[in-house]
Amino acid sequence: MIFKIHATLQSLLQRHAVSTYYPAFTGLIACGCAVSAIPFVPVLMAAIFISPAQWRSIALFTSMGSALGGVFVLIIFHHLGWVQVMESHPEWFASDIWQMMLHWLTDWGVWALAVIAATPLPQSPALFFLAMTDQSWWGLWAALACGKLLKYGSVAYLTARFPEKLIQFKENRFNQKNAITDKDLTP
Repeated sequence: MIFKIHATLQSLLQRHAVSTYYPAFTGLIACGCAVSAIPFVPVLMAAIFISPAQWRSIALFTSMGSALGGVFVLIIFHHLGWVQVMESHPEWFASDIWQMMLHWLTDWGVWALAVIAATPLPQSPALFFLAMTDQSWWGLWAALACGKLLKYGSVAYLTARFPEKLIQFKENRFNQKNAITDKDLTP
């Protein structure tokens, strides 16, 4: 399912690549991915492969768009309440990641969100916890934007600078995945 979504988003990116608003369009896609919890880094890499000369503006717009999507999620969590989310995702509250994020957020507050946004850690539990606190929405957006700019800026730079290495890595990983699948399927 996620591969179909990524393929659809890549097709949209290719259709809009010639537009002067291409970086803003990628930011809009980043916002949508953040709200719907779709992994965005593969989409970002596709956007950079399509237009490597614009990697800086794409990184900036996608960071801002993803941060805006994160604030939308915060607002949803804020108005949804603890009970509904606990019933939907009880595994969040029992996980080690939740406990680690809770500790970070208690000690560092909004800046912990910037660190979480810059890492591959899932940020939904952190957003949920912060939505229940009395924080500034703008401060939360700024923390998300800083973390995402660090993360997406790094990914965009590496994708634009070393595309052949990333393509080779992807092909090797895909071939290994298929080899395991083929081996498992043979009697």
